[in-house]
Amino acid sequence: MFEFPLAIKQSSENSDITWYRLHYKIGDATGIISLSQMIADLFELRIIAAERVAAGMNYRVRVRSLHPFTGQPAAGVGISTKIVLDLKTEEDRQLEISGTGMTNADGFAVLDFTVPPEAMLDGDGEVYVTGYKNGIVREAQEDIGALTDDIQILTITDKPIYQPEQTVNIRGILLKGGEAKTVLGNSVAEFRITDEDDTLLFREKVESSPFGIVSAAWQIPAGVRLGDYRIEIRDGSGETLASERVKVTRYDLPNFVVNAKAEKAYYLPKDKKIEVEVKADYLFGKPVQKGKVRIVEEKSREWNWREQKYETDEGQVREGELDVEGRFKVKFDRTVEFDDDEDDWPRYRDIKFAAYVTDTSTNRTEQRRFDVRVSREPIHVYFVGNAWNVPPGLPIEGYISTFYADGTPAECEIEILASPDDKNRYRPAGVMKTNSYGAGKLSLRRPN
Repeated sequence: MFEFPLAIKQSSENSDITWYRLHYKIGDATGIISLSQMIADLFELRIIAAERVAAGMNYRVRVRSLHPFTGQPAAGVGISTKIVLDLKTEEDRQLEISGTGMTNADGFAVLDFTVPPEAMLDGDGEVYVTGYKNGIVREAQEDIGALTDDIQILTITDKPIYQPEQTVNIRGILLKGGEAKTVLGNSVAEFRITDEDDTLLFREKVESSPFGIVSAAWQIPAGVRLGDYRIEIRDGSGETLASERVKVTRYDLPNFVVNAKAEKAYYLPKDKKIEVEVKADYLFGKPVQKGKVRIVEEKSREWNWREQKYETDEGQVREGELDVEGRFKVKFDRTVEFDDDEDDWPRYRDIKFAAYVTDTSTNRTEQRRFDVRVSREPIHVYFVGNAWNVPPGLPIEGYISTFYADGTPAECEIEILASPDDKNRYRPAGVMKTNSYGAGKLSLRRPN
């Protein structure tokens, strides 16, 4: 064994040493050998980590050290890792998180970093890794991105429908972070309320409590237009955190209640008529005996913000009077038609109706909207599972559910027909039975 001095320009990564060649002469033997063949502890680093990082998350960095020529794991390599993340501050500050470790027999080192939940990340970051062993130093670097939209707000209003001159109370809690969330205290939030013309009617900036609570109250003006209003909550930088809608309308307590229903839970194509019954009762239980009834088929119904009224496209209309029991029955023509193709969707359609009842003794009108279902078939069969990407020789597994057209479970016996790909030759492949919940498990071999 012998040693000799080697004058190499100092480099933090020793990046050039592997390219040196040694010319040797021992007796009559002479030759050239690469230093990379002589240095047993030579290694290079590879970084395995997620491309995105968020405040509050546990960010894991995996580092692997390998011999650059043989590809064998390099064990016992000291690893020093630093994560640098840009922050949203006026001074362009950065967040630095560091950690150390050592590679195992497989050449892996795993380091976990906890990003502070309160950190305001600005979108860019880097992972720096330095490895060292027996005087050999290697470095690696990887760019990562930061999720900047990690602030959330959970909001609630005291009710969904308001009348003019009432107060809309809005309350929420600010949260920040990814996997680990924390309340965002002493932070600015802005409440904005706009109408359907995007006219700003209310705006207030508030500061969250130490527990992240924010709240605001809007007194609805007496002459406000009826319709939907949008509540928007923004953070201090003007980014929208959440939004929801409330309705402002006028409503009075009813003097009597209107109920309407079809004779059947659903109708089939063979049914040419739809029978509907309307019943009106006072709140104290007595039927409304003197009343006029108007039932309409509503093809569409939309609120006109500018005209301040509903625009309805009406179909069939039936009118009459209540009997002594407060009832009125009438028939409508079935207007829904289905194609002959059994695989055509949709499987059913709902016809919308509105019943208006006017009490002639008080001239008060109450209404009720209801749907009547028309179905292609009485029982709907659904398959839940993967039937297309199953390798040959493996069974097709999934679940079959059966429901009547009105949505109630159907306990049925199922016959399964199957055909080879692209061949319209179906033959029995199995039978099964759904339970009282309309569900059954299927395991079927592909037909040959």
